[in-house]
Amino acid sequence: MITRSKDEVLIIHDLHETEYAHTDPNVKAYGLKTYIGKAVKFGNEYVGSLCTVYKEDFVPGESDLWLMKIIASAIGTEENRRVAKDELKLSEEKYHSLIDSIQDGIFIIQDGKILYVNEALARIGGYKVSEMIGINFIDIIAPEDREMIEDRHVRRLSGETVPKDYEVRVLTRDGKTRRVVNLNVEIINYQGRMATIGTVKDITDRRMVEEQWKPIQRSGKCWATAAKSFKLWCSQS
Repeated sequence: MITRSKDEVLIIHDLHETEYAHTDPNVKAYGLKTYIGKAVKFGNEYVGSLCTVYKEDFVPGESDLWLMKIIASAIGTEENRRVAKDELKLSEEKYHSLIDSIQDGIFIIQDGKILYVNEALARIGGYKVSEMIGINFIDIIAPEDREMIEDRHVRRLSGETVPKDYEVRVLTRDGKTRRVVNLNVEIINYQGRMATIGTVKDITDRRMVEEQWKPIQRSGKCWATAAKSFKLWCSQS
């Protein structure tokens, strides 16, 4: 193979009389006489060549040279695109792997529809990730919280300052079971348009424990009050 790191088209006549007749066995084997080649550039480096060979003495015209340059340039451009695509895919895989390793749920909402959720958020509701994509986000909010959530969502998108960290009850996949979650939301530019991104922390178990402790705490206060009253009565006696 003949390689030259130059932008111009390389033309070699009488191949059988050049050094390439000794370095490339194809020259003699096929009786090649003319070589026309153009280096292919990838980024700032030459990575190969586009070439044609002839068994006769061939003199290319301007249109032949122009076409050779166009094709070589197209190959270099396509290689750049392929590498960029591979790098983007690798970057996205690393990004999604990182996001899916996070314990908290993450979502992106645009036009009222869920565009992205991670595995953690899907698990909170008993969904598969694919089942949540495209659904109206308000449908997974418990009916008693929908008015508040929708009001804040609309006001936030309009530029008003509203709480971005608050508790809300969400419905699981069966449409009945409720989970208590803590939301933290922000407005972002997503694919050129306004969208909402947020995190979701499931605090259902913590709230259940707190509810179980309330009677005990109230009972403790009653006993403390009774003990204080008894002590006061004893001292007066």
